[in-house]
Amino acid sequence: MKTNIFKQVGGYLNRGRIQLNQRIILFVFFVFISTILWFLIKLNDSYVTNITYPVKYNNFPKHMILASDLPSKISLKVESHGYTLLKYKMSSTLLPISLDIKSQSHRRSSNDLYSIHYILTKYVKSDIEKQMPTTEIKVIDIMPDSLVFKLTNLVQKKVPVKVDVEYDLERQFMISDTIFTIPDSVSITGAANLVDTINYVMTKDVKLDKLSKTTKRNTGLKNIKGIDIKRNRVVLVIPVEQFTEHKVKVPIMPKNVPDTMELKLFPKEVELKFLVGLSNFDYVKPNQFIVTVDYNDVDSLIGNKIKVTTEITPTFINQVRNSHPSVEFLIERRL
Repeated sequence: MKTNIFKQVGGYLNRGRIQLNQRIILFVFFVFISTILWFLIKLNDSYVTNITYPVKYNNFPKHMILASDLPSKISLKVESHGYTLLKYKMSSTLLPISLDIKSQSHRRSSNDLYSIHYILTKYVKSDIEKQMPTTEIKVIDIMPDSLVFKLTNLVQKKVPVKVDVEYDLERQFMISDTIFTIPDSVSITGAANLVDTINYVMTKDVKLDKLSKTTKRNTGLKNIKGIDIKRNRVVLVIPVEQFTEHKVKVPIMPKNVPDTMELKLFPKEVELKFLVGLSNFDYVKPNQFIVTVDYNDVDSLIGNKIKVTTEITPTFINQVRNSHPSVEFLIERRL
């Protein structure tokens, strides 16, 4: 009997909890709907707020370039309906406002390097409003109130291209000539003070393995901050060919010998051995080499041998070796 009573009481309590929960859920729902309606009504009101807006600059005076930084964003104090402001507050991408440097700026001062210009932002308010994505936004104020910047002359000059290349060669192969690029120079444009400091442009890093023939590689040029390079790619040429060993006999030429003295050498000529590409083998001649001894070295010598120096060789040979690094000498007075 007691058990049945407890069951009935429990049933009443459960039904009471369900009804209470339903009332709470219904209450929360109506509060939520009321909040949404209130929010939507308030969005119809007008508000004043600040929004940060991107800006870009164009139409610089002819033959001039920006030589100082300008802000990429400006702060606008605007008035509009809540709907419109909420939309632009939540937008992640806004088309930048364009400011015309040539028509909207004024020169304040100048010197040999720069001319100082400024834009009073209050005078471009109407231009900015026209560029806003909707006519519902009214621009009240702009920060900063002025934009000050430097302009400098835009100049152009031609500079050589320097090569940045690492390579290795197959056995019995060599670089047969100077590594070069096509074209060998490029035009650069930029601020006069910056262009004056640029003497060359570098190729991007190139690495080549096991070369066994002349190789051409299309490669880019390294960027230089603030400089416009007319072309961004060149052809890198690495002349490669098979080599062989060659040798020539060359007379030794004494130098700095007083007119009253004679320097006799034993032997009078040396044999030079070197590596040369097959295409240039037949073009090697003894008169392309200059081998010397210097009379001024005599006073510092111990013994009767003087150093032999190979001063000039053809550009297309490598690894020159002299059969006589030093030779015996005898000094005689001329009669």
